[in-house]
Amino acid sequence: MATDCELDLIDRKVSQLFALVSQALGQATHALLDGDIGLARTVVEGDQIVDDLTSQVELLVWEQIDRARRRPTSGSWSGCCSSSPSSNGAPTSPSTWPSGRSTTSASR
Repeated sequence: MATDCELDLIDRKVSQLFALVSQALGQATHALLDGDIGLARTVVEGDQIVDDLTSQVELLVWEQIDRARRRPTSGSWSGCCSSSPSSNGAPTSPSTWPSGRSTTSASR
């Protein structure tokens, strides 16, 4: 299971990423409306920072997913997408959920 420290790191990096993207979007809009080529170049050059941070966040998230997958599970049920019944007998496959219609029907 992910520790609070690991989740806090992901949270901080995502917040930083949103702040950078928000700033870049504002600068790009300003550059476009004012025809400011220098500012436009600055935005494009800063895009690598956004790309690098995005890669870091993706790596951290995938590491957490990998750790969660490797955790031993109790019982024979091994995944949330299985059509095997859950421990309380409730259906786990979307096509068998009681919704009044099939989730796989062509009537959508």
